[in-house]
Amino acid sequence: MSTLVTGPDWIIPTKLAPPHQLVDLVDRAGLVGRLEEGRSARLQLVVGAAGSGKTTLLGQWQRQLARAGIPCGWLSLDEDDGDPTHLISYVVLSLARAGVPLGQLTRLAQQGLVDMPCKAALSALVNQIAGHGGPVVLILDDFHRAESREVDALLGGLLSFLPANLSLVISGRDRPKLPLAGLKAMGQVRELTAGDLRFSAQEARHILHDLLPDADISALTERTEGWAVAIQLARIWLEAGSDRARLLDRFCGSTRDVADYLAEQVLADLPEDLRQFLMQTAILERVNADLAEAVTGRGGARARLARLSRLDSLLVPLDGEGSGGWLRYHHLLRDYLRDVLARDHAALLPDLHARASRWFEARGFLTEAVRHARLGGDLASAARLVESAGGWSLILSGGIGLLRNLLQNFPAESFLRHPRLGISRVYLHIKDGELAQARRLLHRIPGADRPLELIQEQPAFARDALIIGSLLAGYEDAAPTADGLVALRRVIDDMPEDDQIGSGALRTVEAVQLLHLGDLAGVERAGRRALRHMSAANSILGLAYCLFHLGQSALYRGLRREAEATYREAMAIAADNFGADSGLKAVAAVLLAEVLHEAGHGDEARALIGPALAQIETADGWLDIYASGYRVAAALQLAQGEHDGALAVLARGERTAAERGLARLGRLIACERARILTAMGETAWARDALAPLQAELPLMRASPAAWRERHAFLTVQARLLLAEGHPHAALEAAGEAAERAREAGMTVHRIQALVLKAEAATRLAVESGGPHDTTADPVAELAQALTLAAPEGLRQVFLEHGERLAPLLRDCLRRSREIGLDSLARAFAEELERTLARPRDEADTLSPRERAVVIELCRGASNKEIARALAMTENTVKFHLKNIFGKLGVDRRAAAIITARRLLGLS
Repeated sequence: MSTLVTGPDWIIPTKLAPPHQLVDLVDRAGLVGRLEEGRSARLQLVVGAAGSGKTTLLGQWQRQLARAGIPCGWLSLDEDDGDPTHLISYVVLSLARAGVPLGQLTRLAQQGLVDMPCKAALSALVNQIAGHGGPVVLILDDFHRAESREVDALLGGLLSFLPANLSLVISGRDRPKLPLAGLKAMGQVRELTAGDLRFSAQEARHILHDLLPDADISALTERTEGWAVAIQLARIWLEAGSDRARLLDRFCGSTRDVADYLAEQVLADLPEDLRQFLMQTAILERVNADLAEAVTGRGGARARLARLSRLDSLLVPLDGEGSGGWLRYHHLLRDYLRDVLARDHAALLPDLHARASRWFEARGFLTEAVRHARLGGDLASAARLVESAGGWSLILSGGIGLLRNLLQNFPAESFLRHPRLGISRVYLHIKDGELAQARRLLHRIPGADRPLELIQEQPAFARDALIIGSLLAGYEDAAPTADGLVALRRVIDDMPEDDQIGSGALRTVEAVQLLHLGDLAGVERAGRRALRHMSAANSILGLAYCLFHLGQSALYRGLRREAEATYREAMAIAADNFGADSGLKAVAAVLLAEVLHEAGHGDEARALIGPALAQIETADGWLDIYASGYRVAAALQLAQGEHDGALAVLARGERTAAERGLARLGRLIACERARILTAMGETAWARDALAPLQAELPLMRASPAAWRERHAFLTVQARLLLAEGHPHAALEAAGEAAERAREAGMTVHRIQALVLKAEAATRLAVESGGPHDTTADPVAELAQALTLAAPEGLRQVFLEHGERLAPLLRDCLRRSREIGLDSLARAFAEELERTLARPRDEADTLSPRERAVVIELCRGASNKEIARALAMTENTVKFHLKNIFGKLGVDRRAAAIITARRLLGLS
């Protein structure tokens, strides 16, 4: 099996410097001066046909900038750079090579920005350039070769917030399809066109002065329209024969015709072996002696290249340390040679490309090996290369951009003809959030729907199909089955010992499925095993995913400190390896925010959840992450009295559920909406939100996979029943939730239910005139919750009940010896009681949103005017006023205004 290196070896260093001219035939100082003046603009365009001298001109300017100490990044683009991630990686490397300090971003670019969104990478790059302070130039040469809708969108965004010290230069055969009208109107675009690039008669004389009289030079310049490559071809041709000047009068036709004629004549002057050498190696983007010998099948390539040195302007050395004698043929010469090869020697093409592919494969250049196999028409070999390099798992090592570039070599039917390749395409769809497309393709791949049946006869394909099919099912939130888990474990047990990635991926799938079923102990076992496999494979991405699942298992089992440490480790791994803006770091931030929220650290949780949740909404995410993220974000809004903000968060959650087809997330969001509406006193609306789930309660009770929504429904129903004045029914709902959580070992969920149970029992005791034999003891229920919560400092579940819990805490403390409350739980209860009962200034009890309402109230605004001014509904205004009146100890609007003016110092 072939082994291909896919780390920094995907980088082609010769793309990061201008071609090195052996001699500048013409010093184009005037045009260089115009480029220098244009640095004050956001964008400079250099547009002209092949051979018009764009690259040579920009190379002269780049060397002048280097002498002046101005960093100038250079990138020669090709078709692979049409992927935005690939392009940004190269841009970062080009600027770093030029001396711009980019910090960690350089290392991340060398890894292909594996888990860093394009927008985040671009933002980080812009900030680093701006922080550099000094002038910076970035030249993107041959932009037409990489132009795509995605790249245009990326650069369009860059142009809108280009740092003032960066000058962007784009050269190509056509004007780029960028939104330039606004920039042009502001004078922020400068352009050199084909007309500007033409050689003048004086410049042509500099090239041809010893070969032609001035009059003939002027005539040739006019006939070729000053086209640089035509003038240079004429020089090469004339140098080979002293009597050729008289033949120039025969030139006729278009400028391109003249250039083609000259190219043909120049090549005709060469010995047959050199013509064949040039034609056969023209299939290559870059060539050196070793590669040339492999492609032509003949030795002596170094000597042949030396004999071709008189074509100096057509054979361009590629600069850079360790370039290995790399050259590229001038685009016009290369295009001409390829046309001849395709027209007269097409039968040679498959073999030439196959030899090139094998050479690149042997040296670890996967992208170029696959491209040449495809160009040679050998898609089977191209598919083999991708599969043997890891297929779908290349995302775990080389990044999503690498796999995307590789798969662009294949037409759609190839994914069905080469099933393992098709599985890689399915995974790419998954990582792009295109779950429907992933499912459609998976259904069409022969055998992908029955991997367990094929595990003996097609082990590699069956392994890939099982892993990716299971991951897709996890992203779709499909409920696993007991039989499926048994079969999965059987496959894992039979995996080859050296297949660490495969074993790690399947163990991760097992952990996800067990979490779906609520088997937290099983998640711990599978997650730890997956962690060992991913560590052995050195898969940082895989390692981080294992930590996510282990952290959730720890939190739900009540091990808050372990969960926090696990998530902080995952965040550090993500930041160190993939950058501060990586998708992995966003997932870790969402999960860490949940832990901090449970500990009552609202400010820290709030700082994390906002940007992280926004990022995973447009990137990689699955139900467990979304469920935690939206619940915590809404709860944090609610804690500040921002009921409209909480509902807005849930509206985003509903959109995500609909876009990703996550029905279970939709049900969880409905429960959270009912909870907030209940807190607002809108019990009728809350009941409407819960109505669809009420009908599904029997199914939720019967299905282990429905534990999340069952717990959410039962606890919010208990809250709603309490608000509606039905404490007995609330006690039953909370009791069922507490018992189910106890059976499953879900400590956090059990604590939530026990506190609700204690509140319901207290209310019931009040209504019945005292405790009853059949009524739960509220103090005993709360004592259980305190005992479970105290060791890990799980405060939020108590704090969210507010001051109404303080009397019950005091009762619990008073009876602590009687009920056997241990010292740790007692100290915890004392801390909570002090927090909830702490006397505060009346003004301090108002939330920021309530203060805003009070200010509008004191201005004499009506409820409708307050709603309009603060972007809230009238019902929300009424809710806030009710709370404000209670906190200020008043029952009328006028009294509230008087008290508020005094407390807030309003006139």
